[in-house]
Amino acid sequence: MSTAKPHGSQLDVESLPYIAGQVKYGQLIEGVERYRYDTVDRSRTNLVLETRDVKVFDVRSLRDRLSYSRDGFSLLNHTSQFARLANSDRAAEETFLLELRENYLREMGDFVRAVSGTPHVFPQPIGFFVRHGSRSKVKTSQRPAALPHVDFTAGTANEMAAMIQRDSAPGLKYRHFAIYQTWRAVSPAPQDNVLCFCDVDTVVPEDFKVVESIMGPEDQPGNVYRMEMALHSPAHRWMYFADMQPDEVLIFQGYDTRSTRPILHTSVNNPTPGASVRVSIECRHYAFFE
Repeated sequence: MSTAKPHGSQLDVESLPYIAGQVKYGQLIEGVERYRYDTVDRSRTNLVLETRDVKVFDVRSLRDRLSYSRDGFSLLNHTSQFARLANSDRAAEETFLLELRENYLREMGDFVRAVSGTPHVFPQPIGFFVRHGSRSKVKTSQRPAALPHVDFTAGTANEMAAMIQRDSAPGLKYRHFAIYQTWRAVSPAPQDNVLCFCDVDTVVPEDFKVVESIMGPEDQPGNVYRMEMALHSPAHRWMYFADMQPDEVLIFQGYDTRSTRPILHTSVNNPTPGASVRVSIECRHYAFFE
C-alpha cells in the first residue's frame, strides 16, 4: 500500500454508471527481489496475485474532457481498413497475423503522426497484439492481460527508443519522445472483457513494483523488458468506456519524457448479460520530436 497520499482527483466519476469487477493485483513476496512475468514459459512466472473487488466507472460521458496530455488517455474516432480482420477464425494463423500486422502498423503510424504532430513515428515490431477472450473458440497466443501494470519503466522506454531510433531513423536528433499505445475492440458491443485505466490522480510511486516481462526468445533484442505491476491501494479509481466500437480507438501513454505520471491499466470482465467475446487489436508507436 502507498505511504504517500495521492493527489485529489480532478475527475468526478462517483455518480457515473459502473460495473462491479475484479482486479488481480500483484503482491510482494518475502525474499523475492526479481519478479518475472513470462508469456513464453508460464511456469517461470513467479508473480503472486490477489483479487480485489472494484468499481469500474463508465466515463464515456466525460469523453470530451479526457485528454492524453492531462489524463494519459483519450478515446478518439478512427476508421480502420484492417482492424476488423482480427475478428476472424484466421487470427490464429501466423501468416495471416504477419500480413495484418504490417498493414495495421502502417495505418496506425499515420494516425499517431496526426495525433502527435510529428512526422517521426515508428512502430515497435513486437508491440502488436491481437487478443481473443477466454471464451473464444479462436485460440490466439495472447489473452487479455489481467494484471494491472505499466508497460515501461523509464530505463526500458529509453532503451527501446534508442533501438527504434537507431534502426528506423539513424542520425535523427530529438528533444523528447513518447510511446503511444493504441487499442480498439473489434467484436460487437458490449464486450465481455474491457480495458480500463486508473485515474492518474489516485496513483503514487509506492504503488508499483518492477517486473521483468518476457515476450519472446530472450536472445532476441526487445523480447525482455522491464515493466511495473501495481500493488493494491484503496485509493485507486478505475475507469472504462462502455460499448467500444470498431471505429473508435483508445490512445494512451506508454511512456512520455514530458510526463512522469504512469498510466496504470488492466482488463476487467464485464458482467453485462449477453456480452460478446472480446476481440481486440493493439500496437505501440514511438514518436520523436525535434
